[in-house]
Amino acid sequence: MSFGLALLEGCQDISEEDWRIAGQLLDVSKQVRDNTHRVLAESRRRTNTARAHDQADREAIIAEKLSETNHQRVVRAITRKLSRAGAATRRELHRRATR
Repeated sequence: MSFGLALLEGCQDISEEDWRIAGQLLDVSKQVRDNTHRVLAESRRRTNTARAHDQADREAIIAEKLSETNHQRVVRAITRKLSRAGAATRRELHRRATR
């Protein structure tokens, strides 16, 4: 890099100033690269967190819906049994609901 700086100045010899500036350019370049990696990693983390929350919400909605559906199914089974028989033991109702 210092040679390129010397050429830009129209010199064929590399000076101490060229070496110093080249070192500064490398330091700045490394800082920019490190900051870019950090920002991208943080962005990926936020995106993944948002996706995980969305997935958890979907799973909670599905579980709630399945629970509600199962509850309604049990209520219907018990109601049918009682409407046919007029009365039933707890054991009979449990057997009917688990089918």
